[in-house]
Amino acid sequence: MIRQTHLTMSHRRGSATIWLLVTLPVLLILFCFVINIAQQWLARVELENALEAAALAAVKEWGDAGGGDTLIPREVGVEYANLNRMRGFRVHIADNYDPVTGGVNQNKLCDVVKGPPPDGNLIFGAITHDDPDFPITFNAGVQPSCAAGQVLVDASGEGNLQTDHNSEWGIAFQQTDPPAPAGLLITKVEINVRPNPGDTAIFFGTPLLSDNFVDGLADNAVRDNSGNSQADVKGFTDPANQIQFTIGPAWILTIEFFPDANPVGGTDAGFEICDRMRFGAEVHERPVGNAQIDGDEIGEIPALVTVYFSNGTTATGTMFDNTESKNDCIDPAETGGFCSDPSLIVHPTRIPDLPCPPTAAANNNGQSYVLIGAGFAEFAVRAQATVNVSPLCRCLCAFNDDYCVSGKTIAVYDCVTRRPKLIRVDRFICPGP
Repeated sequence: MIRQTHLTMSHRRGSATIWLLVTLPVLLILFCFVINIAQQWLARVELENALEAAALAAVKEWGDAGGGDTLIPREVGVEYANLNRMRGFRVHIADNYDPVTGGVNQNKLCDVVKGPPPDGNLIFGAITHDDPDFPITFNAGVQPSCAAGQVLVDASGEGNLQTDHNSEWGIAFQQTDPPAPAGLLITKVEINVRPNPGDTAIFFGTPLLSDNFVDGLADNAVRDNSGNSQADVKGFTDPANQIQFTIGPAWILTIEFFPDANPVGGTDAGFEICDRMRFGAEVHERPVGNAQIDGDEIGEIPALVTVYFSNGTTATGTMFDNTESKNDCIDPAETGGFCSDPSLIVHPTRIPDLPCPPTAAANNNGQSYVLIGAGFAEFAVRAQATVNVSPLCRCLCAFNDDYCVSGKTIAVYDCVTRRPKLIRVDRFICPGP
C-alpha cells in the first residue's frame, strides 16, 4: 500500500515536470507578447505626445507671424518634436519645406517620410468650413489668413436691374482691420437667383459693365445730393478684358476676373483688395417676358452669392432685402473704409461703396445686399510620423522583427485668442507639389 502511494506521487511529480516543460515556451511567448504590446502602446503614446508638441509649436509660430514663409515655423516644430523621446530615443521629423514647387504653403511632400530618421514630417495648410459634407476640412492647398477682408454685393434698382447706366449691381472688395493678406484676389463670383427648387427667376440678355470710370459723374451709383460721387469701376487697368460675364444655367451669373497682361504704367493682378465694379444684368420671372425683378425681389428670393478667392477659399452669403430709406441717406457724403483711397459713405447703414436706396419708401426701396467675409481660413499644421520600434522581448524566434508605430495630429491657430489647440477634422486634403 505504501509502495503504491509512493509510485503514484512520483508519477505525478514527473507529469508536472513534463507539463511545465511543455507549457513554459508558451508562457514565455505569452509573456513576451504582453510585454511587447505594452511597449507598442507606450511608444504610440510617446510618439503622439511628440507630434502634438511639434504641431502646436509650429502653428503658434506661423499664426503669430501672420502667415508668410513657413521655414521658421517648420524648424520650430522639428525642434519641439526632437525634445521629446520615444522609448528612450529622440523623435526626428523632417521640416518638409520646399519654397519652389511646394505650393502656397511650401509643402515638399504629402506622404510620411519613413526612416532611417527622419521618420515623419510637417504639413502646413488651412482649416476651411465651406463644404457642408465635410464641415472641418484640412486643406494643404489653401493659404490661411486671420485677416479676412469683406466683399459687398448689392442690387440697387427699381423695376429693372439693367438700364443705360449699367450700374444696378455692385461688387466691392473691401479692406478690413487687420488687413487682408497681400496678394489676395477675387477670381470669380457666382450669383444664383434660383437657389431653391420651385424658384422661377432667370438672368436675361447680356450683362454689361458700367463705363463710369471717374469720380464726380452725376450718374455714378454711389453719390449724394451735393454733387459728390465715386467711380462705378475702380482698380482695373483694362476692365473690358479683365471682367468676363457668363450666364449658364439661366439662373446663374458667373463673373470671372483676370489680370491685365499688358498694363500701362504698372501691374494689375485682377480683382484686388480695394477694387470695385458695377454692372447691369436683367432678371426676369420665367417664362421670359414676365415681370422683371427689381432690387427688393433679389433679397426676397433670396439670391445666393458665392465668391472664389486666389488662396483657394470660397465664401457664400444670401442677399437680403433691406428696409433703409433714401430719406435717411448721408448728405454730404462721408469717406471711410481702410483703403488708401477711401470710399464714399452715403448709405444709412454707413457701409462704404453701398448706393443710396433708389426710392424713399422703406417697404419698397429697390435694394438688397450682402456682406461676405473674404478669404478667411484658419492656420493649421499636421504632424505625422511612422517609426520602427524594436521589440523589448525577443524569444523562441518570435517577435524578432521591428514593428511600426504611426501617429498624426492636427493643430489649429485661434485668431481671436492667439492660442493653438488640437482638433479632429472630417477630411484631409493634401495636393501634391
